[in-house]
Amino acid sequence: ILMIDQTRAVGFYNVPDDAFWITGHFPGRPLMPGVLIAEVAAQLTSYIATETGVRGDAVIGLAGLDKLRFRSQVVPGDRLTVMVEILKIRKGVMIVTGFQAFVGETLAAEGQITGVALPS
Repeated sequence: ILMIDQTRAVGFYNVPDDAFWITGHFPGRPLMPGVLIAEVAAQLTSYIATETGVRGDAVIGLAGLDKLRFRSQVVPGDRLTVMVEILKIRKGVMIVTGFQAFVGETLAAEGQITGVALPS
C-alpha cells in the first residue's frame, strides 16, 4: 500500500517471474490474466473498506465488476500500480470503487468493483 485516505488508496503488485499462471496463460507469451488484475483491485477495495471503517464488522465479498476494460498487457516482471476511489458506500452493506491499473505510465485496466457484506 502506497497511500490511503478516506476515499482513495494506491497500492502495487510486483508480477513474479514464476507465477502459477505463466505456463498456461498464453504459452510462450505469458500475460497476466485479466481476472487477476481485477483481483488486485478487489483486494485494494477490501483494504480501503477495512481501513476507513466502511465495512463495519462485516467481511466484504466481491459482488460485481462493471465497466471493466483492459487497455494494455501486464507481463511477468511488471509492477502493476492500482488506484481505487470510493464511488458509493452503505456502511456495513456495500462499497463501490472505481479503479485504474497502470504499468509505469501506461493504463493497463480500469473499471468498477462492487463489494458487499457477506452473511455471517
